[in-house]
Amino acid sequence: MKKMALSFAVVSLLLGACSNDTISKKDEVIQKDTKEKSMIPRTAVSKDYYRTVIPLKEQKVINTANITTNSKLDLAEYENGLMNIAKEQFDTENHVLQLNQYIPQKLVDELVAKVKAPVLTNIIEQDYFGKQNSNEL
Repeated sequence: MKKMALSFAVVSLLLGACSNDTISKKDEVIQKDTKEKSMIPRTAVSKDYYRTVIPLKEQKVINTANITTNSKLDLAEYENGLMNIAKEQFDTENHVLQLNQYIPQKLVDELVAKVKAPVLTNIIEQDYFGKQNSNEL
């Protein structure tokens, strides 16, 4: 039985290491006003989801507010709900999504640190950009 489990684990690892090279890897390069370069993938996961600006940055703001307030909100469900509302205004074909890039961490820390009258429980920032043409935001 142990040999069979070990064999299964080895086969799983070997097959997991195989890649699927049939996916198109053409990306658009976007030059922002800053020196940082970003890309927007040409293909989306599905027409129901937004393409995202790459590179994705760590979302420290959400963790800061959530840990400080001991909130029990399901942040993933909350974020998906906001995205579904946004689809009514920003169609997924002509807009891209960038998460948590513009609210400064210092401002969030100040708002969360208020002990007498806490203002925030959680922050989710979703920035939607319209595409002017196929290569620019």
